[in-house]
Amino acid sequence: MICETCGSPLRKYSVPLSLGIVQALIKFHKAVVRANLNKIHLQHDINLTKNEYNNFQKLRYHVLVVKYKEDGEHLAGYWLLTRRGADFLRGDIMLPKSVQVFNNKLVGKSAEVVSIKDVIKGGYFFEHQEDIKYEEATVEDVEVALISKKKRRKNPCPKCEGELRIWIKSKEIKPDVFKVEKYNFCESCKYEIKIGVDNV
Repeated sequence: MICETCGSPLRKYSVPLSLGIVQALIKFHKAVVRANLNKIHLQHDINLTKNEYNNFQKLRYHVLVVKYKEDGEHLAGYWLLTRRGADFLRGDIMLPKSVQVFNNKLVGKSAEVVSIKDVIKGGYFFEHQEDIKYEEATVEDVEVALISKKKRRKNPCPKCEGELRIWIKSKEIKPDVFKVEKYNFCESCKYEIKIGVDNV
């Protein structure tokens, strides 16, 4: 399958809940506790290695962190720890060992689940702090994502002349099979039109 936006091949790939990204999550949590505020800038407030920084965004596919929004807009560099992330770190829940991502969105998960102890061979436990407000987020929050790359050739909206982008929606139709619908979408006037359907 080829992306109609940039011509690149579209592939489904696996994002495991690896030791590397979990170590980044632990550092992130420590920064939240230190600041007593669930709003952390990755470059200013936390000392991540280059590898941890480059892979940090993978945590969002497991719904352990989310980007910080202000007035409905993402504030560059700032992230929040989710309630799910806090529960995982505390050892209260187990999560799929890996998730499948297609075109920057979550489309599946492994049947095998792991705990924090399984990932780091010993566990990471912290005292629950009632004064820290963790972001409430669910898997559904990451199942639809707007592709960040713009079209090489401008595709004007028929209603407002704004630029159309590709919008992806997915729905599980049976275990590990997802119906993926593609739309042209205008951020300015919210116009949308379906342009394709695939099963992955």
